Amino acid sequence: MRQLELEVSIFVHSGDIHEGRPLHHEIIDRARRAGLRGGTAVRGLQGFGSSAKLGPPGRAALTGREPVMIKITDEAGKVRAFLPAIEQVAPGRLIVLRTVTTVRPPADLPDITTSALA
Repeated sequence: MRQLELEVSIFVHSGDIHEGRPLHHEIIDRARRAGLRGGTAVRGLQGFGSSAKLGPPGRAALTGREPVMIKITDEAGKVRAFLPAIEQVAPGRLIVLRTVTTVRPPADLPDITTSALA
């Protein structure tokens, strides 16, 4: 089954904090609590933003400037409704919206938790 959905990508740094916890943890947790279908935070090896400063790979991890990209995908209305929550905890961050086609929604995936344990 194919379905058009909306994917939001939020670009932050590994050292970004919101109320004492890593910002990417906060955004992923809020997305989960909001009932969105799925979200992932991925650490990057290197990157640059509006400042165009590009540090040597590996050094960013030591300074808390390692790039982190958070991706969340669900129905367009649910993703758009979640955007104010992102802006609340990550004002001014780069947010990218993209229409995507999901090929196989999670509800259609087999439950492997029991068969993996057998």
